[in-house]
Amino acid sequence: MPTFFLRRTAAAALFIFGAAPVLATQLPTASMLINCQMKPGNKGGDWIAPAYAFTMHRNGNVFVVDGVGMRFAGRATPVEVTRKKKKAKLRWTLPIELEVNPNGAVMTDRMVRLHYVASLNTQTGKITIRAGTLRGSETTYRGGGVCDFHKA
Repeated sequence: MPTFFLRRTAAAALFIFGAAPVLATQLPTASMLINCQMKPGNKGGDWIAPAYAFTMHRNGNVFVVDGVGMRFAGRATPVEVTRKKKKAKLRWTLPIELEVNPNGAVMTDRMVRLHYVASLNTQTGKITIRAGTLRGSETTYRGGGVCDFHKA
C-alpha cells in the first residue's frame, strides 16, 4: 500500500480522536478535513460510529474514516459526493463479512454491503447519517451530529 495513502488514513483516524488542529497543518494533500461528532443515543446501534472524519482532496477524491469502516475494511472508504446549494449528500458502501451462526454452529460466512447516506448542511455543520443493507430496507440505522470544517 502506498505510503502517502497510509499517512492520510492514519491522519484521518487521528483526526477523529481529537488531533484536528495539528493534522490540518500536516496534510498537504487534503484541501478540507471535516470532523463530525455524533450525538449519543442515536438509533444507529453499532453501525453508526460516534465520530467520522471526511477528507476532501484537491484532486476531487473524498474519503471517510470511522470506527465501523476501520473495523471491517481496515482503511479509509471512498465517498461519492453530490452538492446542492447549502447541502452535500455523501454516499459510501462498506462490505461487511458476517458469520451465520444458528444454534452456535458456524455454517457459512456471508458478505453484505452496508450502504451509508449522509446529509451535511455545509453552513451549520449539522449531519444526519443513515445506514442499511438494502436501499429502502426496513432495517435502517440513523444518527445525527455536528461537524467542524478545517481547511488544510
